[in-house]
Amino acid sequence: MMMSFLDMGGYGGFIWPSYFITFVALIWLFLASWHRAKTAARHLKDAETPSHTKISQQD
Repeated sequence: MMMSFLDMGGYGGFIWPSYFITFVALIWLFLASWHRAKTAARHLKDAETPSHTKISQQD
């Protein structure tokens, strides 16, 4: 019963690797997006800091 499910009518060799590749791609996209969002938030926080404190230190 289980082997016939995994075999999927003879196409299991094509179906299961495609599921695996899709799963890995989705994880990679999630991690890349999460990293990019963290980086963007860090840049936004740096951009929101008052620039007059930086200018007054140069005077």
